[in-house]
Amino acid sequence: MKYLKELSSLKMFNKKDVISVCGNIHNANYVLKSYIDKGYITKIKKDYFVINDLVNDTPAANKYEIACGNGDNDFISHHSVFEFYGLNNQVYNIVDVTTNTFKRDFVFDNVLYKYHKSDNLIQVNKLTGIMISSIERAIVDCIKDSANFEYYEILECINNINIIDEIKIMKYLESLNNKLLYKKVGYVLEKFKETLNIKDEFFSECSKRSGNTVGYYNLKAKDALIFNAKWRLYVYKDMEVF
Repeated sequence: MKYLKELSSLKMFNKKDVISVCGNIHNANYVLKSYIDKGYITKIKKDYFVINDLVNDTPAANKYEIACGNGDNDFISHHSVFEFYGLNNQVYNIVDVTTNTFKRDFVFDNVLYKYHKSDNLIQVNKLTGIMISSIERAIVDCIKDSANFEYYEILECINNINIIDEIKIMKYLESLNNKLLYKKVGYVLEKFKETLNIKDEFFSECSKRSGNTVGYYNLKAKDALIFNAKWRLYVYKDMEVF
């Protein structure tokens, strides 16, 4: 247990971290094998480990810590932001993680860690040691990647929000500079105009920046969509009556 204190302070770590603690690769290999065999450490995936809670004999990190502890620019994103804040209606065994490099999805302890790639770090903050996007960014990201997220669950999550910062929404949209996304976000948030107290100017700006082209909320499901003339956007029928 010579190195347990130092590794416990890291909580999650890779072999390079263990070498720094132990002094050389031979000691690191021995410590990793020995501590895993004794139940001090659990292997999350290749070259990624977590210290165990010796009282409960379980990983000492929660799923959000594990998700964003595998890279300096990894952060909780998309639907998992809603779940983190208790705004979701269903619990999924999926954690959405955004990173600036390619990483393969992996499963640990019956949870799928699903990666999304982005170099954009706007509205990403550290909260209780966890890197996580703002709720405003999560709303836009889920709408942007609509093919990967159920539209009704996104609407329900937004419906559970008490307040949003429309300026943050607009600033993130500006950083993405996507005409279709202005259209989609404007359409969705207009449903919550009164409850979230969103100003008319926000929707006017979304409409102006979206152009006059016709778009699809989810191109992969275009046969199931109907046309909304105001936003010139094909949407799910159920979205019209939400």
